[in-house]
Amino acid sequence: MKKKRILFLAASLAFFGSCTKDQIDSPEEKNTFEGVTSNGQAHVCLDVSSLLVDVNQGEKALVKAKLWDNGQVITVKFLGGSTNLQNRILEKARIWEQYANIKFQVVTSGNADIRIDVNGDGSSWSYIGTDAERINQNNPTMNFGWFNDSSSDSEIQRTTLHEFGHALGAIHEHSSPVANIQWDVDAVYSQYASYGWSESQVDNNLFSKYSQNQVTNSEYDPESIMHYPINNNLTLNNFSVGYNTVLSDLDKKFIGITYPFSTTTEEPTTEEPVEPVTNSGDNVALGRPTSQSSTAYNGISSRAVDGDINGAWSGKSVTHTSSTSNPWWKVDLDATTSIDKIIIYNRTDSCCSSRLSNFYLDVLSETGSVVGSLFVQNAPSPSMTITANGLEAKSVRIRLAGTNPLSLAEVQVIKK
Repeated sequence: MKKKRILFLAASLAFFGSCTKDQIDSPEEKNTFEGVTSNGQAHVCLDVSSLLVDVNQGEKALVKAKLWDNGQVITVKFLGGSTNLQNRILEKARIWEQYANIKFQVVTSGNADIRIDVNGDGSSWSYIGTDAERINQNNPTMNFGWFNDSSSDSEIQRTTLHEFGHALGAIHEHSSPVANIQWDVDAVYSQYASYGWSESQVDNNLFSKYSQNQVTNSEYDPESIMHYPINNNLTLNNFSVGYNTVLSDLDKKFIGITYPFSTTTEEPTTEEPVEPVTNSGDNVALGRPTSQSSTAYNGISSRAVDGDINGAWSGKSVTHTSSTSNPWWKVDLDATTSIDKIIIYNRTDSCCSSRLSNFYLDVLSETGSVVGSLFVQNAPSPSMTITANGLEAKSVRIRLAGTNPLSLAEVQVIKK
């Protein structure tokens, strides 16, 4: 396996602990390998760019094509480091287990999914997600090059969480398609020219981003463990990012959506009645019993019939399923009713509104058979009205095609 490494011989860098992407010709190739290197007191980035560049599909953005199976036990084998240091690394890595439905299991012989070296070469890096499975079993898939038995707890935690984030499929936050860092391009070119970088290398390693169809991403999160610090002299609006050492709230939430603990738990169709925000006699879905394929982050199904059309997640009136295959939501009406129209209100957070696309709207009879169905390609922005032409309905169901979580702000079923 060929590897290309760049080490920066500078006393300090504007981007401490960041990872660069040397010799990457296009954003599609960026996610193969991520790394961090050390030079003296400054932990400076490198990229080890492998030949694994056939990415089809990334930190919050996560690389869709490189995720492990949900619930998988990922085997880990250490190729170096003292027993004490290995235990410290594993302890920090298992912080991810609190929020993701995966487990890390140490093996001492035979094959392993992740092979960790601790070789003191000054570089730290990890292959992205399941790319590790394609590396020869005799070679490491992750390296901690500046750890030793005297390394501080915060440094062990920061770097271990970061590299294991890559191992779970995460890329760097600045490469997410929703990141909008207002770089001072000339200042960045100038800064990195002093480290021997060409403008092309800066473009590929710092400015290029993944396209939306390659990744599953949350909203941009400067507090993410997958972000690196940014000095404000390299941005146009005085923007800066601190030195992140713990998982952010969005890190925890997003990895939980990607590797959900519950994938089949269904809410009962007899939820406690909700007190509607509004009371319209024409909306026969208001306050009625609801169910959905699964529930994540307390995004219970009844939120979509509480009369509140606020689409912001912070308003606590948006539903949320897990990231399962073809998630669904359903409301049961009081009686079979002639329906005039159905109004669907989408979640409005910038991270997630596009998820409600490519879905089926089903009108069901009392026996559960489909009396009318419509495939909707585009996401409501923020709402969508669908004419039902007097269809007789006992329940209404929304089914999402694919594996995105399903979120709804409100569903109104207007009787004829």
